Amino acid sequence: MKTPKQVLVVDDRPEEVDTLLTYLRRQGWRVEYASSGEEALQKVKADPPRTCSSAIGICRE
Repeated sequence: MKTPKQVLVVDDRPEEVDTLLTYLRRQGWRVEYASSGEEALQKVKADPPRTCSSAIGICRE
C-alpha cells in the first residue's frame, strides 16, 4: 500500500484553513495542523512532514 503524502499546515486562524484541510485530505494527503509556530516546531520534530504550508505572519510570537 502506498504511504499518503504528508503536509503540515500552520495558521493561527483555523476558520480560514478548514477548506484547505478538507481539500488536501480529499486529494489523499495526510494532513497535520498547527495553530502556532511553536506547535509547528514540535510537530516537525516528532514527525517531519513531506511539505509545510504556513501563514506569512505566524512567526510574530
